[in-house]
This record gives sequence, C-alpha cells and structure tokens, in this order.
Amino acid sequence: MADDVALLARVAGPRSCHLLAERHAPQLHRIAWRITGDMHEAEDISQESLLRPWDQPPSWQEGRTSLAAWLCRVAVNRH
Repeated sequence: MADDVALLARVAGPRSCHLLAERHAPQLHRIAWRITGDMHEAEDISQESLLRPWDQPPSWQEGRTSLAAWLCRVAVNRH
C-alpha cells in the first residue's frame, strides 16, 4: 500500500501512471469481465477506473482502505 501512496503522490509523471496501471489493471479487468461478460466493455471499465484518480479528486484515503480495494469499488460502480 505504501508503494501505491508514493505513486499517487507522483501521479503526474508518466512512469507512475504506467506502474499503477501495470499493478492494478489485470485485477480490474477480471472484475469487470466477470460483471459484464464482455472483454471489450471490461477493458473500457478497467481503463476508466484507472483514470479516476486523474479525472476527479480521489475519495480514497490512505489507511482507510487499500488503493486496490478502492479501484475495485470504482470499477464495480462504473458498471
């Protein structure tokens, strides 16, 4: 979780964005695919979920839940 916190703090950098996506996209895609049953829609949901910290101020709070759990909730809510 501390690694995610550091990456979010540097979220403007392309390398940080890539590392966050690399770390969390597979799980988000699996969740979205299970919900939708459609690979393309699952890809869209996982990408939209990963963009959430950049699109809006995140509601995620360090210490309250993991970033992975927060992103999963965002993906579920996007459907």
